[in-house]
Amino acid sequence: MNKNSIRKNLKREDIVSEIRLLRGEDYEKEKTFVIVEGDDDLKFFKNKFNSNAYVFESFSGCDGVEEIVNYFQSDKRIIGIRDKDYSSLTSGENKIFLYDYHSLEIMLAMNNESFESICTEFYCGDKEVFELRNKVFQKLKYISCFREKNLSEGWELITENISIDELYRKSKLNCKEDIIKEINRPSKNNYDSEKQSIVEEHYHFVTDLKLITRGHDFSELFKVICNTSGIEKNIKSKDVELVLRTSFTKESFKRTNLFKSLSEYEKSYGLNFLGSVHSLG
Repeated sequence: MNKNSIRKNLKREDIVSEIRLLRGEDYEKEKTFVIVEGDDDLKFFKNKFNSNAYVFESFSGCDGVEEIVNYFQSDKRIIGIRDKDYSSLTSGENKIFLYDYHSLEIMLAMNNESFESICTEFYCGDKEVFELRNKVFQKLKYISCFREKNLSEGWELITENISIDELYRKSKLNCKEDIIKEINRPSKNNYDSEKQSIVEEHYHFVTDLKLITRGHDFSELFKVICNTSGIEKNIKSKDVELVLRTSFTKESFKRTNLFKSLSEYEKSYGLNFLGSVHSLG
């Protein structure tokens, strides 16, 4: 990918104007314009596309991705990639493609080589690598179920106060009552017994935690586990996410559902933005 193909920190109108300009200069219609959520996504895709791709950082997360792609709805060369989060979206629908599982970070963490890399770099405990990964998902299960229902039920409870670091350090992640207290800490929140029963029912029936665990929660808990395993360290969740990204190879990318859906789209419309990745096989 050439150095001019990354666009970041632009406002909505700037993104629209630049795409129009670049599209007008593309007489052969060779270029593809990809809108992604944020800076971490830009870094991830820096070596995943060839020089036919222009990658733009959204002006407003996943909502901005959809807004820009919808603005150019009739142009098949303008696509978006975002986290699935707790949406019911299907990858490729309306030119919006989704990372595998819940988000970019979970897709990376589910790659065995990448997860082994963050364990080698940061973890000094005695748990087996994939046992540790399962532990992270399990300890976040109640919070993940709550986050999903908070969104799907439209409760709009404040969640920014939930400190996974503090809950883990105080051994409260294993206790639902302590998590409920943390959720209810903001005076505006009313996480009452009716809401709790909805989450509790979901908790007992949910099976695939990869689909409901927020990526930043995963890296935050992994970080604090590493910081409290043996000698106290000062690892940041951003450090964990960086190693996950940089250890995720082009070959790993080729094995994802995201790559499969992008490849099918590319072939359907005669595009060529995955060329360098295809050539690895």
